[in-house]
Amino acid sequence: MGLHDGLCLGLFHHLLHDKCFSFTSVYGATTYLVRKFLWRDLSFFTGPWCILGDFNVLLSADDCKGRVTPNRVSCNEFLHWINTNDLSCMPFTGPCYTWCNGRKCLNSRIHRRLDKALCNGVCLDEWDSCTYQVLIKNCSDHSPILASFSSSSLRKVSNFFVSFLCGFRTLHI
Repeated sequence: MGLHDGLCLGLFHHLLHDKCFSFTSVYGATTYLVRKFLWRDLSFFTGPWCILGDFNVLLSADDCKGRVTPNRVSCNEFLHWINTNDLSCMPFTGPCYTWCNGRKCLNSRIHRRLDKALCNGVCLDEWDSCTYQVLIKNCSDHSPILASFSSSSLRKVSNFFVSFLCGFRTLHI
């Protein structure tokens, strides 16, 4: 797994009932050219895999509210990476947008869904339910997200919590 300027990746393998589950926490670079390395470095998982965090990219114009429109090239590359790796956006509850620029003037305020949780087809086959919840912002401009996985055959719910509070990343498994 590579680490480049502007990218911070964490990879965790979690063993549940003798099955390895890969979980990746990601912070994507804010610049398109550097973020391309992220798509290259995260393209090799074959088992159950969930990736969540601040991707710093949008899937479409539906992921933003405000005057600034998303970069279409960035959106298309992100969507291509998602499709190439058999990833799906997990359903979520909570606020639609996970980031705000915090401007007081409504004409200059921007809201975006930069923080997401994705999982691959193998993960969807292993778990009956793969969802995440967007939580209320605390002291960051990002909302923390909580991913949940449940399986009736395992009678188990696993939660992964990624928080972007005060500039620090925390992970609870």
